[in-house]
Amino acid sequence: MTEKLWYWQKRLNLEDWNVSVSVVRAADLKPKTLGNIHWDLEKKTAAIRVLDPADYELPFRDMLDDMEFTVVHELIHLELAPVLNQFSRNEASRRDEEHAVNHMTEALLKLQRNKQ
Repeated sequence: MTEKLWYWQKRLNLEDWNVSVSVVRAADLKPKTLGNIHWDLEKKTAAIRVLDPADYELPFRDMLDDMEFTVVHELIHLELAPVLNQFSRNEASRRDEEHAVNHMTEALLKLQRNKQ
């Protein structure tokens, strides 16, 4: 995942950020999530957590694709962080944000995978 993080961080022009990725067990994530990100806008640091392969029930290739999806998804959240006001976020706006981020992630990965 570190290689995927480096690739997508460069691709999304987030190279000025110090981003780390770690693999964590399902118990360390919110229920029904595959990862998350925490960032500090002032320090330009972020930490992405991705679900451990031990907690997946997908074939190997699908699992790797899903983990890459999670990394890209969280980086897009990071890209949007400066423009999204933390104080105006509510459950409805978070659902809309997730929906939009998922669509952007799918589009970027589809473009990338069709090139290979």
